[in-house]
Amino acid sequence: MYRCKKCGSEHIKDKEMPRTGKIMTYTRLHEPLPGFEAQAPLYLAVVKLDNGARILSQIVDSPDEAVKTGARVKATVRRALVDGDSGQIVYGYKFIVET
Repeated sequence: MYRCKKCGSEHIKDKEMPRTGKIMTYTRLHEPLPGFEAQAPLYLAVVKLDNGARILSQIVDSPDEAVKTGARVKATVRRALVDGDSGQIVYGYKFIVET
């Protein structure tokens, strides 16, 4: 059971988050975590969504010169990883720099 970290309430509802925001800070990884080697080098960024929430996400399909602090981004669905044992493909949200 999930609880609110502030008040302890169990009355929590799902809320759809904005699919756009801007890059607050980022880094370029040349030696990514296991399972992401084929994507190297890759960008990870703290994205401030348009409602003020901040999330950590990968920046994909964007030219290197477009990935910078303050750049506007939009969410997209991309393959995150493939399970080695079952071959199951896991998808997740990543972000693309808006041009």
